[in-house]
Amino acid sequence: MLVTATSLTGDDLPDVEAAIDNLAAAARITLRPVYGSQDSAFAAGLPLGLVLSKHLKVPAEIRAAL
Repeated sequence: MLVTATSLTGDDLPDVEAAIDNLAAAARITLRPVYGSQDSAFAAGLPLGLVLSKHLKVPAEIRAAL
């Protein structure tokens, strides 16, 4: 699931963030903010069956050590 919000001014952002947090808590879902990779998060939220872990550009040696 992907949650987005639109604000007319930057001054409203704290109120928008608080509203989303309150609605998520009431719906019993956990949300994680996306910083710097909004395009990937958007693609993951589309109903295409995209599994991001299958498209990582992490070398196999490092991935195996995790």
